[in-house]
Amino acid sequence: MRKEKKPSHERQFDGMWLEPISKFISTASFIFRLQLVKKYLRYLQITRAFFDGALLEIRN
Repeated sequence: MRKEKKPSHERQFDGMWLEPISKFISTASFIFRLQLVKKYLRYLQITRAFFDGALLEIRN
């Protein structure tokens, strides 16, 4: 199946729409990943503190 070509003005309009949308999506995914990393680091901190506390309890 062959895609039918759109008139040039319609294609230009699609480009105008697609570029900001793709930029927005990439920005959103970047922010989302940043949030995930922050949550993961926080989780690591908590587990580390917990294990440090547990080790101290065992030593004492």
